[in-house]
This record gives sequence, structure tokens and C-alpha cells, in this order.
Amino acid sequence: MVIYEEAANEIIPAIRSRLANTLINKYNLKEEKVAELLGVAQAAISKYKTGKYSEKIKEIEGKLSGELIDKYAKILSESGKDRSREALCSLCQAYFSFKCKLIARA
Repeated sequence: MVIYEEAANEIIPAIRSRLANTLINKYNLKEEKVAELLGVAQAAISKYKTGKYSEKIKEIEGKLSGELIDKYAKILSESGKDRSREALCSLCQAYFSFKCKLIARA
């Protein structure tokens, strides 16, 4: 899979899922508000909240830095959706940096 396909199909949904759950559970935001912040439908947030998505996305979620997720969830909760792209890009870059380090060790 090409890196951009992996990002679009797996990494970004995993990031959105972690951000959505953090925004709902830690910042007490409603699904509709989280959907607006992340630029997705409310149905996608419901899916993330209930864990109804692929095992690959669940696997990736576990590898995402909780510290970075918390940082960007806080930024989004305070600043709004204008910072959504920054959050997704930073978290995606951090994931690929982590992945590259794992590959180098193999």
C-alpha cells in the first residue's frame, strides 16, 4: 500500500477515532461538536465511539502517542476546527516517524 493510501484509509481514521474519544470522554463534547471539529459526519463519530471499525485501525490506535492525542484534543477543544488539519498532520507524521523507527530496528 502506498503511504498516502495507508494514511487515508488507516492512519487518519485511527487518529480521528482517538481524538474523538478523547474529546468526548475528557472534554465532555457532544458527538455533533466533535464531528464538526474533525470534519466528519456524526455517524463516523458514533462508529469511532463504539469501536465498530477495522482491526487494522484498532491496531494503529494503540500505537498513537497518548500524549500527542491529549495535546491536540486540548487544542481542538479550545481553538475549534481551524486547527484540525494541523492536528491530523502532526499526529500522522508522528505515527510514520514511529513506524520508520520500528522498520529500522528490524
